Amino acid sequence: MMMIYTLILDDDDYRAYQVVSDNVEGTVTVDKQTHMADSQGQFSLMFSKEFIERLAIGTLKFKTNPPKRFVYGVG
Repeated sequence: MMMIYTLILDDDDYRAYQVVSDNVEGTVTVDKQTHMADSQGQFSLMFSKEFIERLAIGTLKFKTNPPKRFVYGVG
């Protein structure tokens, strides 16, 4: 089981990733000021929505050079 995060937006206010897993996809958008995430679409049932959002929020530590693509996998 893998989730593939692909950076689709990174501006002064927001960072957004497309997340693909199990042939379903969604989008996680992180507010850079509040460090809160909003997600839309469908995601793998194996991972909670909060977990999927936390991975995207964690990329905020990379202020000027965020990961363009990363994978989280188990199993």
